[in-house]
Amino acid sequence: MGWLLSGISGFQDWFASRPAAVSPGGIDMAAIRQAMLSPLGEAGDPGGRLLAQRIHHAPDLESLWYLRCPLMDALCRCHGEPRAQAELAQITPLFGASRPGRSPAGTRTPPLSATVMRP
Repeated sequence: MGWLLSGISGFQDWFASRPAAVSPGGIDMAAIRQAMLSPLGEAGDPGGRLLAQRIHHAPDLESLWYLRCPLMDALCRCHGEPRAQAELAQITPLFGASRPGRSPAGTRTPPLSATVMRP
């Protein structure tokens, strides 16, 4: 029975936890959250409420980065692709150089055709 109570208390802690306001790299995560939530509030998308919760509770910069795709999808459904792209174009620079999956400056992944061995 103790395992059940510890599981419930852990679940409550998760709901009560506050997401970080600043990432370890000094990026203002609160500003990114606000920039992502602002156009979503105008969208009126039925799934927007759940997405807003996911954005609000995202624990780190990487999670916010990967929530851009569902945000784009929600904005496209409500406002069309051109406006959704314009909104994302304003949000993406807020991530600075800390974008997940980004190669360090001066390095680049070679194109697939350069890595395929030919007989």
